[in-house]
Amino acid sequence: MVAWDFHDLLQSLDLGRSLSMGQARELAIVAEEVNFDAGVEVFHEGDPPSGLFIVLSGEVEILKNDSDGNAWRIATLERNAVFGEMGLIADYPRSATARARTFCRLLTIPRERFARLLKNESLAAFKVVHAFALILTERLRRMDSRVAELMCAEKKRGEEEASRDMPDWTS
Repeated sequence: MVAWDFHDLLQSLDLGRSLSMGQARELAIVAEEVNFDAGVEVFHEGDPPSGLFIVLSGEVEILKNDSDGNAWRIATLERNAVFGEMGLIADYPRSATARARTFCRLLTIPRERFARLLKNESLAAFKVVHAFALILTERLRRMDSRVAELMCAEKKRGEEEASRDMPDWTS
């Protein structure tokens, strides 16, 4: 991908709106395009983190296993969607499975390459981490609202109060 195309792509995402052309070039150098046929896993829940992905074309589904091992689709991602970003900055196993729903062209920024940018104090890398913080904060805010809705619905159904069994998220 040419640097200005990459810059335009990043400008269309929350991820890279604050990046200059030179900073986008830094990321373009470490990024690579990968293709997946329909039905092929990009990564599996529990895998070690490998980096982030941006959907260039096609559809990717995000699947989460329940306690019985059943996979539930929690999202379907299309063009310009970013996923796997936690794997770029945190050393935790993948929290869900990503699978190509159709043939997909993805752009990936591998974890090791991004870590080198951070080690070299790249302003581009720091701006991306800041953008992740904002994205993850918004997702957490939405999840908190959804959990509260589910707890209220459960309580209204007359079941035992859900809050007794809810873990403390502050620790």
